[in-house]
Amino acid sequence: LQESTVPPPASKTTTPPTSAIINTELNGQTVLDIALQHQHLEIAAQLITMGATRGRLWPTARGSPPSTPATYTNPRPHHTPPHVHPPIQPPTHGCNNDATRPSTSVVPVGASVLMCAPLFAEDSAPLCVLVLGGTQFMGRRTVEALLASGCQVTIITRGRTKNPHPPEVEHIVCDRQQERDRFRTTVGDAISNGCSAVIDFCAFHKSAVLDVVLGMGSSKAHYIFVSTDSVYMCCLPPNSADALGVQEEQGVQPENESERQRLKDRDSYQHEYGSNKLEAEMCLAAVRERTGFNYTCLRLPDVMGPRDNIGSFLRLQALISTGMPVPVGPKRDAVGNIRPSTSGILNRRISLVFVDDVALAIVAAIRAGAAVHGHSLNVASPESPSFQEFVMTLATATNPSKADTLIFDNDKPSSGFPSVDFGHLNPTKVVRLLGPFGWTPTPLTDWVKTTVEWYKDGANAAYTMAFVRANSMFA
Repeated sequence: LQESTVPPPASKTTTPPTSAIINTELNGQTVLDIALQHQHLEIAAQLITMGATRGRLWPTARGSPPSTPATYTNPRPHHTPPHVHPPIQPPTHGCNNDATRPSTSVVPVGASVLMCAPLFAEDSAPLCVLVLGGTQFMGRRTVEALLASGCQVTIITRGRTKNPHPPEVEHIVCDRQQERDRFRTTVGDAISNGCSAVIDFCAFHKSAVLDVVLGMGSSKAHYIFVSTDSVYMCCLPPNSADALGVQEEQGVQPENESERQRLKDRDSYQHEYGSNKLEAEMCLAAVRERTGFNYTCLRLPDVMGPRDNIGSFLRLQALISTGMPVPVGPKRDAVGNIRPSTSGILNRRISLVFVDDVALAIVAAIRAGAAVHGHSLNVASPESPSFQEFVMTLATATNPSKADTLIFDNDKPSSGFPSVDFGHLNPTKVVRLLGPFGWTPTPLTDWVKTTVEWYKDGANAAYTMAFVRANSMFA
């Protein structure tokens, strides 16, 4: 196997400005405490991006974590877990002196335990799973789901976010980009020690996927590659989804070079991101054709839910709760020209998926085994509302009185959500293949309400915005 010569993406770390004035305490509280106390989430988000912290009395302020961690509604009450784990405590800080990670002054409250049927027979040894990533958002929730299903879990991360999981989760710190030989060896050791599934949240190039393939060797373990619906951004023009939505078979790049360039010009970031993910998928298909390698690719749309580390949902919720207009205008390029693909998002149908449904889809894919080997699946909610319908659903869950007075700003450019412009996904295949193994997507209104309630706690909002600041997504 020849490895890709594409270099790993350069790390980008920005140090936000700090000010002694912002963190001046009055009666033990800072301005951030006051913003969170009165549920001014957008103001709090801006303060956090400027380096604001909470005062010495913040644990007793309204909107702070209670002494007993709160939980959000379990979406799978009909499943009985073989082992009941207590609510996982939130991360506090990453590596020492790492100013880019969330500080101990902004931590979320806990989350409920996902209910999963066991992944192995009662008379057999627990299933061992290796997770690449696992301390943030989707990865964290997936580890929780695997634990709820009785699995033994090992995670490999760079160590920049503190491991939030109980001691039985083995945590190996390894930078897969900077320590590639050690990473391959570590994956190989995990396979030799009995891991029968590898879940990869952190591969963004073909070279990263090949490192896993080489580490797994001739193993028959199941590799689950977390991909993206952005693969279609390098395959399909804007608004190309028909009434049924985009199907997996449409993930093929055009051969015409001029058409490829047109696709690239409309959104260079999403095109590059999707191209790299699609190239990784094609690499896996080629390896399987030659060696019978067992893999499954999960193409995810925008993922929403508690502990989000991007902030799209929270920003919309903050705009609605404060009565501010929601921007839906077209974006412009570097010279000021309107980008046509960003126009008309208000009535465009979109695809979304709840973070719990991602975790449970991964559990179901492991359970499905050979039934999903060699497949790419659109893991999305069967509901595909227009952007306007989604915002109205969010507004109703946030404050029903605000829904009737919601304002859309057609002049202000929209944010990065939704991420793609081709329309919605067709999830028929994933429902057909994973449905028999226990995957049932959560209704849209249910998970929107769950997420809104979670973010109404100011500490949870601060947690997400700390990750947003750390990732420099909205700086």
